Amino acid sequence: MQVFELTQASQKLFERACAVSTRLRHHYVEPEHFVLAMVIDVNTRLARMLHRHGMNPDTVLDVVIDMHEIFPQGQERVLEQLTQASTKIINTSISFAWRQHKSLATPEHILVMLIESKNENVRLLFKKLGVNPDRVSAEATEMILSTVN
Repeated sequence: MQVFELTQASQKLFERACAVSTRLRHHYVEPEHFVLAMVIDVNTRLARMLHRHGMNPDTVLDVVIDMHEIFPQGQERVLEQLTQASTKIINTSISFAWRQHKSLATPEHILVMLIESKNENVRLLFKKLGVNPDRVSAEATEMILSTVN
């Protein structure tokens, strides 16, 4: 059986989500950290699409900060793990890619699964930003379908 994995871009997204969480002095990586990591790298096609929907790094960061406790300087925590929700989203992204006959899950797969997961924090993030998650998901799905495996 072939092993399905993440693309290099998805691996970098994962690393950015961990870095975002660490910078915010969180000891876990939640789904909303992935959303913030997606909009930070302005050179990606996905980030440009999210920016068109009103999701820019500063506004997403403000909402994520409002959603989480920030640990005071000197009380940094070691990044312990992905939350169960984040792990599930990564795993369902890989399955989603497989169902679309893609050998690797892209950041777009992860975004669609973030939205489809109906994770309360992701829903709250989109709501606070005034962004329609269904439209974002549809556009990300189109991006997936337009790429060659």
